[in-house]
Amino acid sequence: MNQAIYYLQIDSAMMDFVELNIETHGLDEVARLIYNASVELSVHVFGKTPVAYERIKKMMILGGNSFGMEHVYIAQEGQQTLGVLVAYPGSQTHKDDGKVFLKTFGAIQSFKFVLFVVPALKRLITMGPEPEDFYVSNICVAEGHRSKGVGSFMIENSRRLARDFGCTRIVLDVDVKNEAGIRFYEREGFEMVQERQAKIGGVIEGTWQMALALEP
Repeated sequence: MNQAIYYLQIDSAMMDFVELNIETHGLDEVARLIYNASVELSVHVFGKTPVAYERIKKMMILGGNSFGMEHVYIAQEGQQTLGVLVAYPGSQTHKDDGKVFLKTFGAIQSFKFVLFVVPALKRLITMGPEPEDFYVSNICVAEGHRSKGVGSFMIENSRRLARDFGCTRIVLDVDVKNEAGIRFYEREGFEMVQERQAKIGGVIEGTWQMALALEP
């Protein structure tokens, strides 16, 4: 059952925060937003568009993985998608991601991914968050709806979800070049924890791990 989890009145628009429903939500739009949350990293993980969108959609539909429908949440007004959040508690980290990648990418591409990409990703992003952490993997606001409180709305709901799961902090990774994103998270109470760098696809990428401690 796809039901509103929380709602908020912002800029005269009533927004709902709901779990992804693969039958009623536009998966093309959801996949595009997930990809655009960090295009630089998405290229390395999912490949180039439009094939990447199909891969994300397949992973959402299959479930049982880090991008499964059970971890995808939608900020919406009526039937319009305003933003997408992919997040889960560290206690639900999936050990079967490899199997889903195999089904989605095929044997050869999965082998290349595990051999060349995964080692770099482990140095660049949070893979396997601590059980007490609530990890925000992807967050993206749709164009035309930015600077209207949608991002803050999703962060607020992340706080509620994290507490519901018994987590003590929210953790996310942000590109070091994304200055606007860093400022946004700092306004929301996040602090920089660790700067990371890794060479991936012949390019040096950098991220900040940021964390928000939750009050008891």
